[in-house]
Amino acid sequence: MKYFLFVILSFNSFLLQAQNEYSEIGLKAGINISDLGGKEIGYLATVGLHVGGYYEYIINSYASIQPEAVISLQGAAITADKETRLNYTYLNMPILGKFYAIENFDFEIGPQFGYLLFAKQKDPVGNIDLTHQVKRFDFSIAFGFGYKYKSRTSLTLRYNLGINNTNENNVIYSRRLTNQVFQASVAYIL
Repeated sequence: MKYFLFVILSFNSFLLQAQNEYSEIGLKAGINISDLGGKEIGYLATVGLHVGGYYEYIINSYASIQPEAVISLQGAAITADKETRLNYTYLNMPILGKFYAIENFDFEIGPQFGYLLFAKQKDPVGNIDLTHQVKRFDFSIAFGFGYKYKSRTSLTLRYNLGINNTNENNVIYSRRLTNQVFQASVAYIL
């Protein structure tokens, strides 16, 4: 928990720095299409949202580093009718290297550290708190593409490939579960 707080405070110190010609601060939001472990597990993808902020430090015209803080609604459907779902809410903090081969178009890749805020199973009967059955820390590799418009907006398509097993002590869902999330985002540069 101390490490997590250190990361959040470090990220906030980036955001509090004065913005100059070598940096950008922005807000972002978009949709998630998430799953837990892929088709071989038998779960189905669900749609969620994400919202957050970022700080992009521009190294040169070809590269930059972009840490983010994003609240992300993730999970999966357990049944084909999608009435029973696992809903996870994470605070995700990717640290991306962005590479500009073509003007305004970037390829981005880097680690993503996630902290589970809460987890619920939602079904027709009600909600069941699963937070104690899901590991609090999640680690993913994030990669994708982005495009910056001249109007201070940008679009990003990204895939977050979960590395660690998020399943803690759940006897019902005893399989290895990893977050797999496709994100489409719109960002606005402040």
